[in-house]
Parts: sequence; C-alpha cells; structure tokens
Amino acid sequence: MWREFIKPYIQQVVDKTKELDMIFEMHTCGYVAPLLGELIEMGIEAIDPLQYCNNVPELKEKYGNRILFSGGFDSQGVLEMPGTSEEVIRAEVRKTLDLLAPGGNYSTLCPIIDKRIAGIVADEISIYGKNYYIK
Repeated sequence: MWREFIKPYIQQVVDKTKELDMIFEMHTCGYVAPLLGELIEMGIEAIDPLQYCNNVPELKEKYGNRILFSGGFDSQGVLEMPGTSEEVIRAEVRKTLDLLAPGGNYSTLCPIIDKRIAGIVADEISIYGKNYYIK
C-alpha cells in the first residue's frame, strides 16, 4: 500500500523541494525502519522524530552517513514515564547523544509533553551536548 498509494505523492513533494534547492525533512511518527532505505533513495535528507521503537543503534550504523537523524530519545518510555527522576532523564539524554551524535548527521529534537521533563531534557542537551562536542 505504501508503494502504490503514498510513495508516489511523497516523491512529487521531494522532487519539487529539490527543484527549489531546499532540504526535505520527513516527519514520521512511529516505526519507519523498514522504509528508511527507500526514503533515502527518494532524496529525503532528514527524518524526524526518529522514535526509539526503530532500533536506533542499528539505523545509525546502517544509514548514519546518508541521512540526518533528529530525535532518537525514548520519549514514549523513559522520558514520559510518570515520576521519572531528573537523574534518569539526564542519563537518557546522555545515552542518546553518546549513541547518535558520533559521526554527525544528528540533531536533538525531542518532543516532550511534560514541561518539567522538557526543561530537564533541554538543559541536559545544552550542558552535555556542549561538553560532548568540546571533547
């Protein structure tokens, strides 16, 4: 169904975006791993948010030099779990940066609903992320 009903129309948008000399970033919610190779072949240059259900380490290893990953945080588990401690949140951010930032092609988009958690995530991205790239 994807190839017949959806892909041709997304391809038209990708082609027009390229014609206008712009970058095409594909928004995807959920499990997209089986289609990632096709999306890259279509000319899609970034994917967001790369959700944790996609076996993020495997995708980074396989496609990390061909597409920009945005996200990769376990936002549906660890980061949105009621009562998650600040220490656990910060550890999750560091784990994700350690996994996805090496080699580049990564941005830290992290859609979080809870404002307390979003603030901690943003703070840890700023602190750890800054120090990460200084290393």
